[in-house]
Amino acid sequence: MNDYRQVASIIDIGAIDEQFKRGLAKVIDNIADPATEATAKRKITITVAIRPTEDRVNAATEISVKTDLAAVKSDKGSMSFEVTGEGVQAFVKTPTVQPDLFIKNDRMVSGGGNK
Repeated sequence: MNDYRQVASIIDIGAIDEQFKRGLAKVIDNIADPATEATAKRKITITVAIRPTEDRVNAATEISVKTDLAAVKSDKGSMSFEVTGEGVQAFVKTPTVQPDLFIKNDRMVSGGGNK
């Protein structure tokens, strides 16, 4: 059985470390993104692939890191269509903002409530 230190020197541990740090940076950015679900689980998977040659004298190694990030939340909206002489036109509906109303001396007044 080979000594761990010998095997570790064969595999580029520095490359694993560098790839892991890149993956971790992606995860941290994803966690900080308010457009993602805060409590969603994120994953980092490190794969070390070793493909020996037919004669088993050499082997190619490949190190990869895969991140599984939280999806960006969807944004919802709506649109309207109107058929005119020029064809179909689409309009984006924007939300209507209701003014801040309150009642003062039995009258409805627009604006803040401290007047």
